[in-house]
Amino acid sequence: MHPALIIAATFPNTVGKLPFFRGYINKLMQHAGVMFGYFDKQIEQHEKCFDPNSAEEEGKDFVEVYLKEIYKMKDKDGHYFTYVVQLR
Repeated sequence: MHPALIIAATFPNTVGKLPFFRGYINKLMQHAGVMFGYFDKQIEQHEKCFDPNSAEEEGKDFVEVYLKEIYKMKDKDGHYFTYVVQLR
């Protein structure tokens, strides 16, 4: 990984204002968009067949465990955070 990319990822708000780093910041944002798009798709697919009241204690995968935690928090407080806020 290029050292400038590491610096840009570590301090995006500061170095994003410098002309040399703008290209690296744009590249990071592109990759982040692809990554979050993948997360959104996976969560949407899991929500279609997700049962928060299933007797199975452990989920089949990470996304199912994550959704179970969201629903647990909703039950306790009467409100819950959205995965979009949590992931980004």
